[in-house]
Amino acid sequence: MGNSPDREPRRHLENHRLLRAAKELTPSQRQLRHVILPVSADVSLDTGSALINGQSLALIRSRPQLFDKLIARRLLVADPLNWRVHSLRASPRIGGSVIHADCPALMRPGFDSAEKLPPVPINFPGGVELEVEYVGGAIRSSKETFLACFCADVVVDPDPGAELVERERSSLGAPTGATSVVAQSGLVRKGESVRVPLLPRSNDFFVSGISLLVDCPGDWIVDDVVVGGDTLLVDSGSLPGDLFARWSRRSPDLKFRLPQLSLGRVHAGDSFFVSATYQGASPAIFEYEVSGHEVPVGDAAGDSAFLPVDSGIKILTGTTSVVCGRADLPDGYCFIPEGVVLRDPENWVILDVKAGNRSQFAQGGDIPGVAFGAHTVGCPMTIEPIYPGGDLSVVARYVGGDGDGGRLVFGVVGRVARVPAYIPAGLLDQVKP
Repeated sequence: MGNSPDREPRRHLENHRLLRAAKELTPSQRQLRHVILPVSADVSLDTGSALINGQSLALIRSRPQLFDKLIARRLLVADPLNWRVHSLRASPRIGGSVIHADCPALMRPGFDSAEKLPPVPINFPGGVELEVEYVGGAIRSSKETFLACFCADVVVDPDPGAELVERERSSLGAPTGATSVVAQSGLVRKGESVRVPLLPRSNDFFVSGISLLVDCPGDWIVDDVVVGGDTLLVDSGSLPGDLFARWSRRSPDLKFRLPQLSLGRVHAGDSFFVSATYQGASPAIFEYEVSGHEVPVGDAAGDSAFLPVDSGIKILTGTTSVVCGRADLPDGYCFIPEGVVLRDPENWVILDVKAGNRSQFAQGGDIPGVAFGAHTVGCPMTIEPIYPGGDLSVVARYVGGDGDGGRLVFGVVGRVARVPAYIPAGLLDQVKP
């Protein structure tokens, strides 16, 4: 639930701009799918037969339950400085060999593409196993939690004449007649909300992006984006400011994190504003840039839309909660997720992400919230379409240091699409525009 007093009533009517721009879905089973495979366990620090530097080695196993074949591209570990991976073995049940050993640099979420894991095949039922050692500071208990996940691609059987392709993104072609305009607020204090409009333009404008021009986008929660009187949020709630960070779409390493935005045509005289709430310590100015072209460029796959999954209130430390976002769309339409960002990801453990009642993980288990951090590279996750009446739910536990707890703000960017009546129900989760 959003907390901005300037939030306008939702108007998902027949003439809403997101519905007008929606493209029709077509069946496709050749879509490249990215999944997350949890590989987490409580590690006992006072038992074990293998000892290194006085610490016991722990053997942790994981295998995909929902997919037969995966190619892991990334190993992501919470608190990577506290752990050392001594060996990583794929398909141990069939004599698979060690793929990589002693690779602490691979586990950090940072920007360096050289830290990505060499491709690791993970098959069912063999799975993968890791030998890990706790190398952190003082031991305060007999157990420490190794919280990690693999970011992987689903491998499908070859299909002659078909290619495995990345999900379509908005494509705007080469920049032609590129232009941009900036809007800013006055000084904003912690907890205050602002509504910052663009000055009405005298000519049509085809918008291809919104970027926050603030020092720390994570200090802001975006409550609404309204174009021509229509909100671009398909449910009530708010979005992480990092979802609109300027660098999030320009770094080559983040090509899977967020798609290129396309907000369509803003007609001359149309209203355009962004509402946001400030969460930083010192007063700051809210400033954003809207970029685009004066003439249409390329063929966009539909206007961008946003689905907030927002708890609205703080979740107490150690408490597990289910937070849902529901696409407020009429029958015959669905929301296609394309990228996600979690606010303050280091403060969260994610137990599951579900589209309807279907888990989007390759198997059950906990993963570090940094898997959905705006700064994390090489860890995309494909989420199935969200249909009217269905939820995108996030099961999360707050582990941050704020004694009052934390507010879960999980932002999803995607598109609205039309669902043709002739597609069988069994294919609805395998379609793309």
